[in-house]
Amino acid sequence: YKENVMKKIFLLPVLLFQFLLLFSSPKTELDSVYAKLDETMQRVDEYVALKERQIYEIKQMFNVQNLTPEQEYNINEKLYLEYNWFKPDSAMIYARSNFEIAQKLGNDYWLYLTKFNLAGLYQKSGLYLDAIELLNSIDRKKLPENLTAKYFSAYKALYQHYSAITNDLNKYNSYNDSLFLHSARESSAY
Repeated sequence: YKENVMKKIFLLPVLLFQFLLLFSSPKTELDSVYAKLDETMQRVDEYVALKERQIYEIKQMFNVQNLTPEQEYNINEKLYLEYNWFKPDSAMIYARSNFEIAQKLGNDYWLYLTKFNLAGLYQKSGLYLDAIELLNSIDRKKLPENLTAKYFSAYKALYQHYSAITNDLNKYNSYNDSLFLHSARESSAY
């Protein structure tokens, strides 16, 4: 049962994209969009097997003798990225491990990145208050300039979803405006 649920979660972004194509395509293209969607659904086991193979190969990196904490952090980050939309509960394990590594090393930059990762996972899981608490623990004045846009992006994503529950778009709009002001012109956030 859990495996079927994970397959559905993995396919969600793909299906959403296909769904958007469906409604943005002229009627004459609907048949081809439906055909592509059907093909995608029929190949779900293939996509899951490929993702699991990629994850297995990354996990093999843990077998290297005398891994440094920095190397372990980098492997965990790769696993977090692979699991993020595939199995968010597994992504949480690697993000939390990186949080501990960043704390032990006193690496504030990695700590900030990991907090953004965890806040995103909390948000996906509906743990909005935990995500808010985690993001509120970041002192924006101490944040490196190159992480400012990521900071506002994390808050924007959080309040985009949280506002659906609270019916209050004020914070979402505020963080959206801040993100716009702190993003490079060539970035997708701009």
